[in-house]
Amino acid sequence: MKNDKKIRAVAEEARKILKDYPELKYSEAIQKAKKVLKEKEPIRRPAK
Repeated sequence: MKNDKKIRAVAEEARKILKDYPELKYSEAIQKAKKVLKEKEPIRRPAK
C-alpha cells in the first residue's frame, strides 16, 4: 500500500509538470516528478 501511495504521488506530480510543460515526454515528466518529491521529503536522522 505504501508503494501505491508513492506511485500515485509521482503520477500526480508528473501530471502537473506536463500541464506546465506539454513538450516533455511522459517519461521525462516522471523523472522530474520523482526529483521534486524527493526534494520535498523531510530529512530523516539515522537511527542510533
